[in-house]
Amino acid sequence: ITLGTGASVSGTGEYGEVSLVSQTGEIDLMDGASILSTGLIGIDAQGLRRGTGTAIEAQKAMALTSDRLYLADADHAAAITDGLVVDDALMAGFSRLENLFLTGREQIGFAGVLTLDVPALSLDTPLVADVTTIGTGGTTITARTVTLQNIQSDSAGADTYGANAGTIAVSADEIIIGPGHLRFSGYETIGLNALNNVIFTGAG
Repeated sequence: ITLGTGASVSGTGEYGEVSLVSQTGEIDLMDGASILSTGLIGIDAQGLRRGTGTAIEAQKAMALTSDRLYLADADHAAAITDGLVVDDALMAGFSRLENLFLTGREQIGFAGVLTLDVPALSLDTPLVADVTTIGTGGTTITARTVTLQNIQSDSAGADTYGANAGTIAVSADEIIIGPGHLRFSGYETIGLNALNNVIFTGAG
């Protein structure tokens, strides 16, 4: 899917929604192209390429899906070529959202030093991994509600990144774990800190 130079796709109204799906391909935003929504933006693709001056802005929710979904800092984003990469520019708008849904059918990878601050975050994947290749990775997540689940497959992912020594710290009012089997790989330290409740749901 390609949005040409200066092209804009918008979802308006109280329940405005824009969904771009290319499960076996990529989404290309040429210079000045934009995806805007008063409600939800959903993207399901194997890659996202952006020219200069592009914008992806949702006012309420964003759902990003890929076989391999990566959140990466400036040192790592350009080097990742095997999935959809969420870079600093896209992450900068997450704090304005009410809900952020991240789905990796095979894995969700965090590369570099990252901070996410969103009201409600859902990670749906068999594998959460530190994929940092430069320095030591560190991810900090702050939210009211964090959901960790795997409805993508029947089993957890493999310990592919066991040699890494990253850290991940999740702080939320409530953490919901499950359903499904989920593995963390590439982390020396994992911190799940709930102010109120840790809720386990379903089998896993």
